[in-house]
Amino acid sequence: MNVLLVASYFHPNVGGLEEYVKRLGQSLASRPGTTVTVLTVRWPAGLEATETYGDVQVRRVPARWRVSNTPLSPAWPVSLRRVIREISPDVVVVNVPVPGLANVVASVCGALPLVVVLHAATTLKAGHPAFNLLARCYEATAGARLLARADRIVAVSPYVRDTLPGRWQAKTLVVNNAVPVQPLEASARGPRRFVFLGQLNRTHAWKGLDQVLAACAQCRTSDAPVELVVGGDGDDLGRYREVADRLGLGRVSFRGWIGAEERRSLLASATATIVYPTTSNDALPTVILESWEAGTPVVASRIGALPTIVKDSSDGLLVEPGNPGALAETLMRVAGDARLAAELGAAGRRRVLAEFDWAAQVEKMEDILHSLTGGCPVRAAVPAL
Repeated sequence: MNVLLVASYFHPNVGGLEEYVKRLGQSLASRPGTTVTVLTVRWPAGLEATETYGDVQVRRVPARWRVSNTPLSPAWPVSLRRVIREISPDVVVVNVPVPGLANVVASVCGALPLVVVLHAATTLKAGHPAFNLLARCYEATAGARLLARADRIVAVSPYVRDTLPGRWQAKTLVVNNAVPVQPLEASARGPRRFVFLGQLNRTHAWKGLDQVLAACAQCRTSDAPVELVVGGDGDDLGRYREVADRLGLGRVSFRGWIGAEERRSLLASATATIVYPTTSNDALPTVILESWEAGTPVVASRIGALPTIVKDSSDGLLVEPGNPGALAETLMRVAGDARLAAELGAAGRRRVLAEFDWAAQVEKMEDILHSLTGGCPVRAAVPAL
């Protein structure tokens, strides 16, 4: 089986979706008789047009513009048809919400089986009316055509599936976002240490780091101040540093982007991980699963899909969004109760073992792909240039 994975961004770009595609590509390529190519955008432009990443082939196409976080090029309809003919896949898997590349691939891949993986329940962002107008127009036109073209739609959580219109439900399957499970080793947890992991770009301000910093500033005035470790990079990093300085937060450290091994060590040493978005964009944040896998509880925003994932006072604590004062109170609660933190972390670990083990989820994805190819290459024709 020859699989083409499509994503607007890929390694060395970092993010939850990029990590998902990298992990899925490597897992599928390790199966006997399966080859995998990742088709992505050459952004930044200095990246190689072709390369091998482990057992995965990577093809990058240039972009002419980038609107918000969406790369675009008028040359794609012609160039992508040529690339697909060269790769000659048996099945195409496109990953959204970032539009553009996925839509063009779907329009030029002919009769090839198409799987659309939905990583978000919505593209709308609170407080951005102009952006939301464009997003609604996209969802009603090109976004709807993409879902109509799909032979299967894969939702990364039940919440994402349930937000889809009824006309798409019959061909939608849930394959949970997941993480590899490793043996859990005892590690010393820093007293009152919290971790925030995420992209620090202006386009990702909805991740809520401003709210987290404001909450930590309120904790600083208490008898038990907290330590915050921020892992991530982006074009808004400088502003976040300035905010931390202005708030007088001496116990905030910005580590830049952190690799997988260091991320797990950091999470395993934390009292809890903070996931506090201000919008409903997150469908099933990988950082929640990574935290639970390390035996660490989560303090999360009660918004969008998160209340359907985190069970309040069972495997994490939920806080009303946009309320730094309430977040500060919750942080102090878990920081002051080591037994509570340990119980929440252990419950989260059990959730990962039962529901979010990567090995089990990738088998489900492989079954979907085989069901579309009949277990053998179909080599459906791609229209000629």
